[in-house]
Amino acid sequence: MSSREAYDSTAQAVLWLLPTIVVFTLFLYWPAARTVWLGFFEVGFFGQGGTFVGVDQYVEVLTWEKYHNSVVVTLKYAFVTVVGTLVASILISFWIYTVDRGKTAYMVATIWPYAMPGAVAATVLLILLHPSIGMLSAPIENLTGMTWDYTVNGAQAFWLVALGTLWYTLGFDTIFLLAAFHGIPETLDETARLDGVPKWRMLLYVYLPMISPTLLFLLVLNTLGGFFGGFAIVDLATNGGPLGATNLMIYQLYQSGFENFDIGLASVQSVFLFVVAVVLAVGQIVLSDERIHYGA
Repeated sequence: MSSREAYDSTAQAVLWLLPTIVVFTLFLYWPAARTVWLGFFEVGFFGQGGTFVGVDQYVEVLTWEKYHNSVVVTLKYAFVTVVGTLVASILISFWIYTVDRGKTAYMVATIWPYAMPGAVAATVLLILLHPSIGMLSAPIENLTGMTWDYTVNGAQAFWLVALGTLWYTLGFDTIFLLAAFHGIPETLDETARLDGVPKWRMLLYVYLPMISPTLLFLLVLNTLGGFFGGFAIVDLATNGGPLGATNLMIYQLYQSGFENFDIGLASVQSVFLFVVAVVLAVGQIVLSDERIHYGA
């Protein structure tokens, strides 16, 4: 057997991979195929009904004005959270990486929100920013002169959800970026200090290119999170309102399936949500691959 061969035969390889294949089939491939199939049926909760309607529900969702609004809201939310989280985490991570004292304290302060469950993070936001009882509501109104009430102001509700998600997920990106920064050779820092290169130039022209694989990894994950995340904050704080301003695709899917008990329509939305997220993620990888530096 060649030193490059891990198994004596294909049958042996399949045998070792069988547990993984079974788990993936039961919990990934079969549910995905079942979801696509249910989209062709009018199905009630717990599989009640089952009238075949073909592509009618797919067409209905594509022509549904409320769903169009949900797609637009989700795209804006994804853009704000993905770009905002990446930019903020890069700046904060680089600052923690370069600071001389208090690294641990700063790192813990940045990461701890991500250690909370989503529902707990949403509850914290409510305690801080609820228009009636929020600890920060009055200071916001005093500083800005505006009336803070996201229950009636769609723009305020959207930014509450988007910035709340940014605050919650910032720690995840920070963990990976700090690890990437620490993987850069120390000789670069020494050379930069001797040459008097400003830190911001080192960040832009040296560090970011060198950690580009990590940036691409986070970009893809954040994009998927932009389409599949945000549910807890929306559910607890805004319920998709006011007037659909925070009605993300994932929340609209929840309403169709678990509030209106229309499993067929919810299945169609699941398929569309999956397709949009995958297309964007794959597109990012393809477009970015030539610009990524993987080192020697």
